[in-house]
Amino acid sequence: MPRQRDPGRCTCYHATMQEFFHGWRRKTGAVTLAMACAISSVWIHSYFADDTLTIVATGGQHDLSSINGEFRWRAFSSTGLFPLFGQRFDESLDLSVSYWPVTVALWTISAYLILWKPRKR
Repeated sequence: MPRQRDPGRCTCYHATMQEFFHGWRRKTGAVTLAMACAISSVWIHSYFADDTLTIVATGGQHDLSSINGEFRWRAFSSTGLFPLFGQRFDESLDLSVSYWPVTVALWTISAYLILWKPRKR
């Protein structure tokens, strides 16, 4: 006599971790998700504390800071001109990048890589 299935029991297939992470896409997705989580934690931390790293070099000074949801790089030149990428800037350079577009992009890429189903062979 065949065994009767319990209607409340799930008959889903559960993959092992080795089967789930087979191939490069899901491994890359897991690394991308870890990067997104790390950047998110730095993003949240930037609203509670101002972190600044100052590097003094021969030609000037560089300030790397994380303040109010932005990563900021400021460079000050002691010679009056600051060369960067073949261009010259007068006395100072100020570049800033907000954390949220970088974090959202990494979350989206990691979701695609982890949830994407490979083709049947």
